[in-house]
Amino acid sequence: METNVPGIYAIGDVVPTQALAHLASHEGIVAVSHIAGRDIEPINYDLVPNCTYCVPEVASVGLSEEAARERGYDVITSKFPYAAAGKATILARTRALLSW
Repeated sequence: METNVPGIYAIGDVVPTQALAHLASHEGIVAVSHIAGRDIEPINYDLVPNCTYCVPEVASVGLSEEAARERGYDVITSKFPYAAAGKATILARTRALLSW
């Protein structure tokens, strides 16, 4: 997380990564670990979990379908009836589809 200026570090909203609090926190840990002289593992930004606060809630981890195709991966997608999830039945919201 060190910038091109030695001794200056940047995390969170000032770097071009996903604007997620949990990611910024991890970037901070990486920066402080580097400052302390510890061995660090670089962040694999492909594995950052994401969520969208909507109804129903949506979460993901990994590359989007488009990004995976751009990198040359063979992609298979599926759809799953939300009604099969217990929460959908409890909330009487059974008309959505989950995709992955």
